[in-house]
Amino acid sequence: MALQAFRLRFSQPGEALALGLSRAATGAAVFRAIDGAQNLVASREVSGEIARTLVAEGTRDAELLGQMLSVMMPVGSVLMSLFVVGLFVLLSSYFGSDGLRALLQTPRAE
Repeated sequence: MALQAFRLRFSQPGEALALGLSRAATGAAVFRAIDGAQNLVASREVSGEIARTLVAEGTRDAELLGQMLSVMMPVGSVLMSLFVVGLFVLLSSYFGSDGLRALLQTPRAE
């Protein structure tokens, strides 16, 4: 019922579709940012445990490897989150653009 009331506000179904996709992409970006924060915490914990294990086993250059892991894993997690969130933000702006709305509103020749 609420979805139909939402749809009735728009004169063109294409406009409603574009707005819905834009909002969905924005929501996905927010949820991916939250997921990325959780991945960052997990990667910090995992890299710390791996570093401690390397030191405990007496691996050659364990301290250096542990420090590299402690930096590289969280940085990789942040970069991946930025990439995915950036893609969703770009999709959101594309679906909300005036050019796409104009394209969806033009009548098709059949």
